[in-house]
Amino acid sequence: MKWNVKEILSAVALVVASIIAVWAMLLPPQGEIDQSILITIAQFLVFAATLLGVDSSVDRIKHILKR
Repeated sequence: MKWNVKEILSAVALVVASIIAVWAMLLPPQGEIDQSILITIAQFLVFAATLLGVDSSVDRIKHILKR
């Protein structure tokens, strides 16, 4: 299976979002960065990963239908 840039970016964004979400839940409050901000960033990264993954799937289906 050949990986393209969109699939790699979506996988990286999903992994980073998961790490940030877990990290935000485990850390005690230390001052300026609130947990809600870290969770929001994680949600945006999951959203980006989803869009890139869906776009990649649509591109793959189009490529298969063109054959």
